[in-house]
Amino acid sequence: MIATRPFQQQRGYTLVELMVAVVLASIVTVSIYKAYISVTTAYDIQDQVVELQQTSRVAIDRLVREIRMAGYDPAGSAGAGFTLINSSRVTFTMDLSGNGTIDAANETVDYSYDSANLQLDRNGTALVNNVSALNFVYLDENGAVTANPANVRTVQIAVVVRTTNEDYGYINTDSYANLQGTTIFPVATSTDTNPNVRRRVLTAQVKVRNLGL
Repeated sequence: MIATRPFQQQRGYTLVELMVAVVLASIVTVSIYKAYISVTTAYDIQDQVVELQQTSRVAIDRLVREIRMAGYDPAGSAGAGFTLINSSRVTFTMDLSGNGTIDAANETVDYSYDSANLQLDRNGTALVNNVSALNFVYLDENGAVTANPANVRTVQIAVVVRTTNEDYGYINTDSYANLQGTTIFPVATSTDTNPNVRRRVLTAQVKVRNLGL
């Protein structure tokens, strides 16, 4: 006679065990999600910082390079120099060809701030976007602030740039100042009042080497 084993009834999971498993799975899922959000947020912040650096560098490098050449007049007969100066706009001429005359189309440079579109314009065309503020201060040969274009020997530049994308987990209430210590961008009273973007101010002081020689 063949011996047989008694049938063993399979035991299922109890409700308590299922609930514990669900809770543990939920904890693991939440932990993974939080880690993902943390990594994504860190990446977004780093991306925004890189954007700020690139935007501000493009703006300030172009401004410095061309303003330094203001008044270039090798023939000494073109009358090159500053023609319009105010806190958010500067216009100047350079006799780049050296022929003694100023070509209005190619040897006149005008930098201005378009507050409606948040951009730095060069000769009426957008050069840099996402600009919250542009500020110029003009100094004479003694380092005193001047409003006379003929007396300008040094130009202080301040550009406030912002990120393209908003970060709703970040609130920016900072104000930004120029090299004189004067606030040029208070969020509350500026055109660009968005508090959910990162900003950066970049400054430079340019000695206009072709004037006052």
